[in-house]
Amino acid sequence: LPNPESPIPSPLLLGLNAYFRDLETGALLATRSIAAWDDIPVTGGEFGAKPVGSSDYIQGRFVGDNHAGALGVFEREDVVGSFGASRQAGP
Repeated sequence: LPNPESPIPSPLLLGLNAYFRDLETGALLATRSIAAWDDIPVTGGEFGAKPVGSSDYIQGRFVGDNHAGALGVFEREDVVGSFGASRQAGP
């Protein structure tokens, strides 16, 4: 993960796909891509923000030792979701 005090470079977020499930049945829905966010502000281990009334946002924080994980929520293109990630050890 990048330095938690600097903007996240957009190439880090390009090409992500998400897998969605129906909340009632758990059935896997079609894979869908959404546009990446650019120039996400990072302050004190938190990133993004949800402006009041906004339906296009990403908001989260880095967690764990050396900011090895991230979690948050987002809304974009009529998709609302939450996410979690952990850093994988390099080769």
